[in-house]
Amino acid sequence: MVYAVMWLFMFLLPIFTELVNVGLTTFHEFHWHPVLILQLSIVNLFVAFLFHNFLAAPIFVYHRKKWIYFPVATAMLALYMILIYTYRPELPPPPPAGQPVQEDVSLHQANHGILTPPPLDRHDIIAFTILTLIFGVNVGVKQYFKSREDSKRLEELEKENITQQLDYLRYQVNPHFFMNTLNNIHALVDIAPSKAKTTIVMLSKMMRYILYDGAKTQIPLRHEIDFLNNYIALMRLRYNDKVKIMAELPDNAGDVSLPPLLFIMYIENAFKHGVSYATHSCVRISLRVDEQRDRLVFNCKNNITNKAVDGPGGVGLNNARKRLDLIYGEDYTLETSNDHKTYVVTLDIPITTASSPFITS
Repeated sequence: MVYAVMWLFMFLLPIFTELVNVGLTTFHEFHWHPVLILQLSIVNLFVAFLFHNFLAAPIFVYHRKKWIYFPVATAMLALYMILIYTYRPELPPPPPAGQPVQEDVSLHQANHGILTPPPLDRHDIIAFTILTLIFGVNVGVKQYFKSREDSKRLEELEKENITQQLDYLRYQVNPHFFMNTLNNIHALVDIAPSKAKTTIVMLSKMMRYILYDGAKTQIPLRHEIDFLNNYIALMRLRYNDKVKIMAELPDNAGDVSLPPLLFIMYIENAFKHGVSYATHSCVRISLRVDEQRDRLVFNCKNNITNKAVDGPGGVGLNNARKRLDLIYGEDYTLETSNDHKTYVVTLDIPITTASSPFITS
């Protein structure tokens, strides 16, 4: 489109120039002869442009071979000058009606009966300058669109890389979750076999959630809430009355959606490091939709009954933070506090509705 507009303008310019010269009121005095001569010169420029556009410019823009491009472009300019010097498009203007044709010796000189072209004049220099500018514009336009394509391709690669990283982190989160859940079931088999059967059913529901919803970019908040309720119910079956488990999860999540498995890692750690069979302990979990701020706020609070793991066991938390970085960039807040008695995690993320697009940063 850029080239079409440019060349259309150049081909129409001689017509507009002649119209301005003769005036619209004296259109009958319009002379096509000088217009056609100029358009013939433009045709020569257009042919040179085509050779440059399809042969020379790609060498510079796409192959980055400057040492080949500049000699080729220089040779094309030199060949153009030789051709316009040898075959001049200018012809003497037609004489007025009733006057004999006289040869313009400034344009053609007879030499033993053979017409030879005159020396280079300012029109040739102008044509050479215009062609040089056309070559420059041609390279510039190609370079601009190539940069746009490269930027678009780089953006697509970055998105693909983010998707791959998210998949990688998700595949690490799932085994981490199943390992803890199976440990819970193993403990129930010895303590209460009948409860172990119930936990297997709950685990089946949670596996279905992970299998069908865990690989999605976004899922309805109500599905995540059902998953958390099943997990919390499993924990209630495992622990005795010395462990107080409180959960405040919304009953009606509306059309809010979010990435799956965002909160389970913090809840797992709350039970792992905040629950003891010997002493009274408490785990408090809350999730609320802040409609005024369009934010989703998750809070998990637990007693500290054993030391938090800073070594390999902390991989899950590190991956959870990396996943938040990939999904929300800087548009989230994850705060933790530890006074050696109580550990608190607060996660604040933007609300995404089912009708709005999900954009990774």
